[in-house]
Amino acid sequence: MATDLLTETEILVLDHLLENGDQPPRMRDVANSTGLTYSHLSKIINQLETKDGYVRRSINPSDRRQILLTISKTGRSILEKAMDEERERMRMIIPKLTDNEKGVVAESITLFNKILDDIHEREGRP
Repeated sequence: MATDLLTETEILVLDHLLENGDQPPRMRDVANSTGLTYSHLSKIINQLETKDGYVRRSINPSDRRQILLTISKTGRSILEKAMDEERERMRMIIPKLTDNEKGVVAESITLFNKILDDIHEREGRP
């Protein structure tokens, strides 16, 4: 299973790179958006780049001190598989919840989305 190959943090990083595919983010941007420290993110990127080939680094042509990150075709594929597996698990779990539990989940998702919207707004993204 794809979810067995990726940690939640790796999925978070890959998802962020996929969302920003049209404008490859800098390492610092990814660290700030995901809440990871720069050194922790660097270790994750090393793993995703060297061992798995899921991420590519490039030098920013307008500022050679900056490293830009992009998700590779392989990274996109494994992320899509992991997300599909996650959705399938949710399809199995949701029917087993009580109405009250479903309400708690819905409220949590609303809260998460609000937090993400706030983050995107601060970053100047839609």
